Amino acid sequence: MRWLAGLFIAALVGAVIWVVVAQHRWENRCHDAGGKVEQRFEGYITTFSYTYDAKGNITSVIPVIVQDYSYHCWVNGAEVSV
Repeated sequence: MRWLAGLFIAALVGAVIWVVVAQHRWENRCHDAGGKVEQRFEGYITTFSYTYDAKGNITSVIPVIVQDYSYHCWVNGAEVSV
C-alpha cells in the first residue's frame, strides 16, 4: 500500500513540475514575441473537503478558498496567443 501512496505523490509532484515548466515556456514565448505578460485576478474559487465517520456520514465540511488568476500576453496594445 505504501508504493501506491508513493506513486500518487510522485504523480502529483510531476504534474506540478509540468505546470510550472509549461507556464515558464509560455512566458518566454510571449517575451520572445516582444510582449508583456499580464496576470489578472479573476476572483476566488471555493472547493470543499469533507471528513467522514466510521459509518460514512459526513462529520465536517472544510471550505478551501484559493485565488484564481488568468494570464495574457500583450504585444503593442493587442492581446496575442503565443
